Amino acid sequence: MNNSLESIRRRVLAAGLFTAFLVAAPATAAGRATAAVDYAALVEQHGPAVVHVSVREKLAKVDDKAISGSKPEVIRANSFGSGFIVSADGYILTNAHVVSQATEIRVTLKDKRELPARIVGEDATTDVALLKVQAYGLPKVSIGKVQDVRVGEPVAAIGSPFGFEHSVTAGIVSAKSRNVDDLMVPFIQTDAAVNPGNSGGPLFNADGEVIGINSRIWTKSGGFQGLSFAIPIDLAMQIAESLKSGRKIVRGRIGIRTQQVSSELARAFGLDRPRGALVSSVDPEGPAQLSGFQTGDIVLSAAGLEIETSLDLQRVVGSQPLDTAISVEVLRQGQTLPLRVKVAAAQKPGAASEPVSVSVHEKMMPLGLELRATSAQEQQRYGLRDGLYVESVAARSPAVRAELKAGDVILQVRGRALRDVSDFRDGVESAAAAGVPVAVLTMRGDEKRFVALELDR
Repeated sequence: MNNSLESIRRRVLAAGLFTAFLVAAPATAAGRATAAVDYAALVEQHGPAVVHVSVREKLAKVDDKAISGSKPEVIRANSFGSGFIVSADGYILTNAHVVSQATEIRVTLKDKRELPARIVGEDATTDVALLKVQAYGLPKVSIGKVQDVRVGEPVAAIGSPFGFEHSVTAGIVSAKSRNVDDLMVPFIQTDAAVNPGNSGGPLFNADGEVIGINSRIWTKSGGFQGLSFAIPIDLAMQIAESLKSGRKIVRGRIGIRTQQVSSELARAFGLDRPRGALVSSVDPEGPAQLSGFQTGDIVLSAAGLEIETSLDLQRVVGSQPLDTAISVEVLRQGQTLPLRVKVAAAQKPGAASEPVSVSVHEKMMPLGLELRATSAQEQQRYGLRDGLYVESVAARSPAVRAELKAGDVILQVRGRALRDVSDFRDGVESAAAAGVPVAVLTMRGDEKRFVALELDR
C-alpha cells in the first residue's frame, strides 16, 4: 500500500514539474513568448488609433425623365469602412476601394470625435489609399516587420464590420504571399473574421504591431467564411510614402510573362521542388528579349532575392528604380545562367487576340487529344511561326487532367517548336522514355502558359 502511495506521489510531483516547465517555457526564436496573447491589453493600447471611415458618394439615377432628355436626378449613397492612423499629424491608411468614389469623407475616432478627411492619393493596383485629417497629437499605430510574420502566429483585426465600430476579432496567419484578384500584392491570409466594413482596418500581430491592411474576403455568401486577406504593411507604407510626396507611382517591368511552377512542371523541368517563375512568353520589343531571356526559362532569383513564386518576381521587378539593371539567375535546360536586364516602365497589356483557326488534323487518342496544324495564313495573322490547334480533349484523359481545352494552341513540347504533329509525338515519346511529365507551352487567347502533361503508365 505504501509503495502504491509513493508511486502516486512521484507521478503527481512529476506532473507538477512538467506543468511548471510549460508555464516557464522560454521565448521562441522569433522573440515572441509562447504564453497566450493578451488581446484586451492590445486593444486598450492600440485600438484608439483605429478609425471608422464614412463615405458619401454621388450617383446619377437614370429614370424616365432622364431618358426623355431631362437632367438626371442625383442621389447620394453612403458607405463605410475602416482605417488607422500612421502619424500623429493626421495621416490615415485605408483601402482605395473604400474611398475611390467618395465626394465626402469623415472619420470617427475612438473618442467619438468626427473629422473631415481628404484623399491625399490612392493606388488601385495595390488597393491602398492615404487620407489626411486636420488634427495633431493623435494616437498612432506601431508598424511591424512583414518578414518576421510566421504562418500560425496569432493576429487580431479591428474595424467596423457592418458598421459596428471598433469590433475586434482574432485568429492566426493561415498563409503568406497569396495571389488574390490578380493584384500585384502578396496577401497575408488569416482566419480572423473580417466582414464588409472591415476593409482598410489594421491587422495586428501579438506584439500590437500592424502587419497588414484588411482588404479582401473569399466568400460565396457575402460574409466571412474563414478566409480573409491583408495587404502587407511594408508594401502599403511604401505606397503611402509615394502618395504623400506626390510622386507618380510607376512600376517596373522587364518584358516577360510568367506563371507558377507546379509540382508536375518542376519535375518536367528538372527542379528539385516547385519554385521560381516560369517564363511563358517574352516581349519581342522588351528589355528581356535584348538580355537573352527565352520562353521556358525559370527565374530563380532577381536583384539578389530568391524567387519562390511568379508573384515574387513581379514584386521585385515592380519595386526597382526605372532604367536600372538588375541581376537575374535563370534555369535553362538544366543549367543555371546569370543574366542582367534593364527595368523599364510597365505598359498596359494589349487587346486579347481571337482563338487561332486550324487546318489538317490528326487524333492522338492515348493522350486524349485531337490536334490540327495551323495554316500559313493563320500564323501570319496571329504572329505565329508554327503550332498545333487543339480540336478536342477526351474526358478523363491526360490532356484534360493537364487542363488543356479545345481551342488551345500548343506551341512547344519540351522546349521544341512544333511544325507538325510528328514533332509533338517525338517530344511526348522522349518524355515517356525519361519517365517525366511533358512540359507543353500553350496559348489560350493571347496568354501563353506551360502545362504539365502527365502520361498514363
